[in-house]
Amino acid sequence: MRILVTGAAGAVGTAVVKGMKDRYSLRGFDHVPMPDIEDAIVGDVTDFNTVLKATQDMEAVIHLAGNPSGGAPWEDILQNNIIGTYNVFEAARQNGVRRIAFASRAGLLAPYPKDIMRTVDMTPRPETYYSISKVFGESLGYMYSARFDMEFVAVRIGNFKRDRDLPTHPIN
Repeated sequence: MRILVTGAAGAVGTAVVKGMKDRYSLRGFDHVPMPDIEDAIVGDVTDFNTVLKATQDMEAVIHLAGNPSGGAPWEDILQNNIIGTYNVFEAARQNGVRRIAFASRAGLLAPYPKDIMRTVDMTPRPETYYSISKVFGESLGYMYSARFDMEFVAVRIGNFKRDRDLPTHPIN
């Protein structure tokens, strides 16, 4: 399977590429060079034509690109996480890519009391522009799935640390 990994040079992206490179044909996409990826495109997710080129001939996309900061200002989130996410979905659709995995965040449920078990059917409660962008991405994915018969999954990533193999706290 040919898979595009956006944000391939980031913390999660490098872990995903490392774990998948021996099993799949990967293309990396990021705004910085990716010397460990043979098929790599340096570009910006806000540039639709570059994203269109990156999704060409792919069978799936793992969308990790965007501003990862919970404290990022609205303009950064709007450009990188909202417009960029739209560009990835629309470019994938135009190029016939049928599968998208979207990196969301477990923190969408953080405002709920700690003693409540969090489940997928709980309403997200975003507290930052970053979290709002993740709700947007999940909703966009569900819309593309329904309207364009694409396969979509949102993966709500928790506390990701590269130097740790296992979580330090039990999962609720």
